[in-house]
Amino acid sequence: MKNLNITLHNIVNTFLLFVIILFGIHIIFINLPLGTVEYQDEISKVTLEIPAYSEFVESCCMHSITFESTRSIWGLKSQIMKMLKSYKEVNCNNKTAYYNEKGNYTITEWGVESGLLKNKFYFVYSSGNYCGNNIISNI
Repeated sequence: MKNLNITLHNIVNTFLLFVIILFGIHIIFINLPLGTVEYQDEISKVTLEIPAYSEFVESCCMHSITFESTRSIWGLKSQIMKMLKSYKEVNCNNKTAYYNEKGNYTITEWGVESGLLKNKFYFVYSSGNYCGNNIISNI
């Protein structure tokens, strides 16, 4: 009987350790900036750069698109900000936007919204350089 209690105790400890390790890996995964992938909007045919491990939710009005991800708010924001730093910052109408020369589109607005199981992020964009040649810098 004593050996059975020790074995059961070892099984429970091993299981708890396994759960803790999986939880730790999950926390790391949802918070790390894990790169970007390309997504082609079916309506506008523009190929956008988006954070990896994201799913399309909806597209509206030709130039607004929403995605969702199991990644944390912090992970999504840091990945998007890192992505935008590689774009050219443009300014017009007292508004800062980010021009992607490779994809030839400008992100004029973006945001991240908290959800229960998945977080959402959106981009409002236009084809080409929204501000013409009013480039501030290559951030």
